Amino acid sequence: GLAPASGDGWTNKMGNVQILRQSKPTIALASPTSETYGAGSKELIRWTVTADATGNIGWEKIVFDISGGIIIGTTSYTVGSSPAAVNTGGIYMSTTTTWGGAAAGGVLELISTSSMQIWDVDTNTQVSPTTTWPTIWVDQATVTGTARFYFVADGEQQIAAGTTKTYKLIANILKDGVAGSSLMTKIEVRGDEVVSGTYASTSANNATSTFIWTDRSGAGEYYGHRAASADWTNDYKVPGLPTASKTLSK
Repeated sequence: GLAPASGDGWTNKMGNVQILRQSKPTIALASPTSETYGAGSKELIRWTVTADATGNIGWEKIVFDISGGIIIGTTSYTVGSSPAAVNTGGIYMSTTTTWGGAAAGGVLELISTSSMQIWDVDTNTQVSPTTTWPTIWVDQATVTGTARFYFVADGEQQIAAGTTKTYKLIANILKDGVAGSSLMTKIEVRGDEVVSGTYASTSANNATSTFIWTDRSGAGEYYGHRAASADWTNDYKVPGLPTASKTLSK
């Protein structure tokens, strides 16, 4: 970033810190293979990440908001309600959005996190999750009826300057539901300020941010760009965020 230097001549001076990025990502929704809800393996959302022509970018963490209502028989369930606010085991739904919905009317697992995968559509390869915590986990925002699915890749996902990569999130849906059921997935934006730092500090200090990325400007440093270079930032002002919801319906 650019900021005034300390020393003589700067006493009582005021101004705004400016951060100059070498490049930027743009995120956009892409059409999924199907928009029909049902049990089995489904594509929840497909999206693209485009690197600006000025330079390469990379990303390592992404968060999805998953919501909706599933009808089983004559009973309606709200997606995002579970016995605990944070439950890494899966995405749950309940007949209430009150925390601890199990006691109020039963809770059902809709998707197990073990079945949730991100794929690089262009190369038809899975983006492996990191093997160290945190990797894949879900925050059940039970008050609003939304589950947040956190994914941390096993290393930086690079996108060359001026090019686009397409990704998809797939999962195995356990409950079929009847007509009127729907499941919605989107990428929100929760960063509210400009930040720059290492990957670890940016991710830890911006825990609710939905996209942790880098302009790889640290490549010019002595040690080069890496997870420990101070060129990582969050989802604040990333073009295309928040996305619209991608809906699977029945």
